[in-house]
Amino acid sequence: MTEGHLRLPKIGRISFGVSNTINLSWAYVEVANFAIRFYPEFQSFYNRKKAKTNGIVAIKALSNKLARATYYVIRDQVPYDMDQLFR
Repeated sequence: MTEGHLRLPKIGRISFGVSNTINLSWAYVEVANFAIRFYPEFQSFYNRKKAKTNGIVAIKALSNKLARATYYVIRDQVPYDMDQLFR
């Protein structure tokens, strides 16, 4: 990568930039759509959220939940546990 794409701030964190954040957000929305179709737990969560708001907000809520789960799996180096996701 060139220096313009990856900047390391003084605090030592990686800055991904806006376009990469948008791409990652899109990818998690795609994963959420896939999960709704094939996993009843995710479908139940989506339907509960959709009843209270609208479909777009419900998809984003589910994609956010999946993103947080991914973060904790990577940070803590633990296997994915769906039961912990929907406590």
